[in-house]
Amino acid sequence: PLHDDNALAGAQLAFGRPVATHYDLEQADVVLSLDSDFLATDGNNLRNARKWAKRRAAPKPGQPLPRLYVVESTFSTTGTVADHRFRLRSSDVPALVFALANALGVAKGGDLERELGAHSPAAFVKGNKNWLEIVAKDLQRARGKSAVVVGPQQPPVVHAVVHAINEALGNHGQTVQHTAVADGMEQSSVASIRELATAIQEGTADTVVFLDSNPVYDAPAELKFGELLRTRKP
Repeated sequence: PLHDDNALAGAQLAFGRPVATHYDLEQADVVLSLDSDFLATDGNNLRNARKWAKRRAAPKPGQPLPRLYVVESTFSTTGTVADHRFRLRSSDVPALVFALANALGVAKGGDLERELGAHSPAAFVKGNKNWLEIVAKDLQRARGKSAVVVGPQQPPVVHAVVHAINEALGNHGQTVQHTAVADGMEQSSVASIRELATAIQEGTADTVVFLDSNPVYDAPAELKFGELLRTRKP
């Protein structure tokens, strides 16, 4: 049930192949977290927390304290340590990402620019201030030393646009790195469990061993995994 399907599909859209994304937060001056608890539950959270804590606890001489913006619908560990936290429904994060990309001038020409043009950063206001425009300017000032992080539950297109944003900000190869995924991880986890359900239903799988897992509880409901196990005859 914990998977990176959306992130991998977004990388496929952006790069033509699925890759894993990693952040070097020790090198980041400005971080924008979008519906992501990257310090506690999402991604390489232990490494992220260690790197971010090190940078915050021991800022480099002559450099400002790194700043963290968090956009989320419910409180998270990452949100509790944010310098600026903005409440937003998870379903509204795509519109925010498109507006941010528009503000940063990510797409020039073509269909993407027309799609992004419908989303304005001026629509995001708090305390009579267009806070997204302020965040966009802060990210631009920290080119190559910023990072935009998006949560795994956001759809693939959001991940793809965030890749484009980090590229436009000069973050790729600096604060944002990509590595090949492990063999077999390219496949959607939902597709994998669906294949297993089909195999049980058709009788091509006659023995299933569960190792520290419970698909009856956490597999997609439409697969009716518990019913499959009860009705399968020897």
